[in-house]
Amino acid sequence: MKTRFGVARCCCGGFCEDCCNGNIPSEWDVEIEFTDSACDVCDEFQSGTFTLARNFELCEWFYDDTPLSPPYSVETCAPAYVAYSDDVINGRRIELRVQCVSETQYRISVLFYTGRTYQYSTEKTKSFGVDKVVASFNGVYNDIIEFSKLVDYTDFTCDETTDYELPFASITLQRRFFIQSDVPLQPMLLQEFQFRKTTLPIGEFYGLSAGWYMRPICEPPANVLITGVP
Repeated sequence: MKTRFGVARCCCGGFCEDCCNGNIPSEWDVEIEFTDSACDVCDEFQSGTFTLARNFELCEWFYDDTPLSPPYSVETCAPAYVAYSDDVINGRRIELRVQCVSETQYRISVLFYTGRTYQYSTEKTKSFGVDKVVASFNGVYNDIIEFSKLVDYTDFTCDETTDYELPFASITLQRRFFIQSDVPLQPMLLQEFQFRKTTLPIGEFYGLSAGWYMRPICEPPANVLITGVP
């Protein structure tokens, strides 16, 4: 039997090849529907259909509206709370990749990045078994949500795909903020940690390793829909 990489191998074996076996879309449409969680604008601002352009000659497509110059905010996180008007979503990026992981299968993945910052806010922790609210400042949040699926390449033609469902795979919540310290020579304490979850709903949960309650910027859906645009 001749191997795939042998000199005399059959040239018409039909193996999975990057990128999309030649059926390369110029764009992908990604439809996603978030619900509100830490921010109040998820079901409006964060939801909808986003068009992803191809990243040069690479086998990936992206959408990015993260500002590169002031003002760095994209949308107010909770518009009704005037006291926290500096609490903003400061960036969104969506990436889609189609990669061969074997001779017969693609791995299709969508990554949705959301950034959030605030100047002053509060965080919730637990002290001696009792919930406690702590004043915080200079918060930096990042949520990275992945939707992915393995498909047989013979059943998936990229530029003919319409409303194909990719299921939720995971979310990584990265958190960084300062709190006031009781130590005179150390007035500020940096809190920095991350947590990964693979089940829905995310909701609010207590990160035992970090000692703080966490919830996503926006609650992710069970799936996204992707459409290849020739």
